[in-house]
Amino acid sequence: MGLWPWGRVPVESIAGGGGIADHAVMKTSGAACGLIAILVLPGCASWHYARLKLGQAPDDYGRVLPAEKVRRTERGLAFLSRDWTGRIDAIVVIVADNRRVAARVHATYREQRYGFGTRVTYRLSGEIDPKLYETQDAGPTDTLKLLLSQLVATKGDKLAVESHAWIAAGLTRLLQRFPNVAEQMGEPATMLGVSERVRGGGLGTVSADSDGVLRFAYEWSGDTS
Repeated sequence: MGLWPWGRVPVESIAGGGGIADHAVMKTSGAACGLIAILVLPGCASWHYARLKLGQAPDDYGRVLPAEKVRRTERGLAFLSRDWTGRIDAIVVIVADNRRVAARVHATYREQRYGFGTRVTYRLSGEIDPKLYETQDAGPTDTLKLLLSQLVATKGDKLAVESHAWIAAGLTRLLQRFPNVAEQMGEPATMLGVSERVRGGGLGTVSADSDGVLRFAYEWSGDTS
C-alpha cells in the first residue's frame, strides 16, 4: 500500500448520494456482543466496525450494527455507543446511489482520570472507495473535505449528530496537518461541544492502495488538567 508523499505528517503530541433500503438493523448482533464487550477490550464497537466492508450490500451491512445504537441518515447510517469504561465509539457508514457501502469511518474517545489529571485518547480511522463515492477525479484531501462537509451538515436526531460530530472533529484535525490545506481550514464546527475535546497536533496518515481505496487515520493522546 503506497503512502501519499504528503500523507504522513509530523507528530507533535502522540502516544504510542442516495438513501438506503429499509432493511432492519438486527438486534441480535448487539445482544451477542454483550458478553464480548465485557470480556474483550477495546470494545464491542471495534468488532462491529470490522464486519463493515466497502462495497457491502444492504442485506449485509444492515445486519451489523445494533438497532438501539444506530440511526439512519440521508447518506447512510450513524452509530454511537458508550461502554462501562467511559469510552465513546462513533461509526459512520456512507452509501452510494446503488446503496452499497462507499465509506466507513470509526472514531474512539476515552478519558482516563487519575490523581489530579486526565489522560485523553482519540483515534480516527476510515476508508473510502472513490468509485462508489464518486470522487475518482478528486484528490485525497478534496475527498476528505467533501466527507467532512456532509458530516457537519447533519441535522435532526441527536445520536446521529453526535456520531457525526466525533468523526468530523477528527477529520478537521487531520486536514489541518497538511500545510496546503490548513490555511483553508478553521476550527472544527461546533457540534454538541465535541470539537473542543478533540485536540490538534496529533499524527495523521492518508494512503491509497492499488485499487485506489483511500485510507486515513488520526490519533492524539495526552494529559489534560
